[in-house]
Amino acid sequence: MPRPLLFALLIASAASAQPSNWATLTPGAGPAVPLDGAFGDGPWETGVGASGRVEAPLYGGRARAALWATAYEDPTLAVPEFDLVVPTLGWGPAVDVGRARLGAGGRVGAALIRIGDDDAGRLQNETELAVGAWAGGALRLGRVEVWAEAEATHLTLSTPVTLLTAGGGLALRLDTPRWLQTLLR
Repeated sequence: MPRPLLFALLIASAASAQPSNWATLTPGAGPAVPLDGAFGDGPWETGVGASGRVEAPLYGGRARAALWATAYEDPTLAVPEFDLVVPTLGWGPAVDVGRARLGAGGRVGAALIRIGDDDAGRLQNETELAVGAWAGGALRLGRVEVWAEAEATHLTLSTPVTLLTAGGGLALRLDTPRWLQTLLR
């Protein structure tokens, strides 16, 4: 058997041997701050946006559904302004160190762009693929978690754009109801 195939089989069997726990769901929310402040080469600028996520333990890491949103404005008023909403699904390995959890991972989703043109009264929507990575940590204080992370998100526009953001906030660890655990497994 070729070594790469054997390695892939060993990785797959190790992952399937990990419990798919789903015992807890951890929803959280907080601000998202752009680290680059602009959108590609255009004149758009942005301020603080919002981010939300729900995480659950899965195969030795954390599965997550996340969403972040922000508005991009043109201070010169030369081009239409737009709102950007990015829902994603992802997974990443996590390590618990005392009350802290550190992790990183990948994600994939959609970039939902709502373009407004107030002068003409028109509205245009655009949807593009969003692929990204994140790294961060959380500090557990009972059922409450304080989290912070940095993200890079690549949008596959006609001229590709990579956005860098930092976020943080509060999350609440909840026990997953049995019926939902059964459904998720």
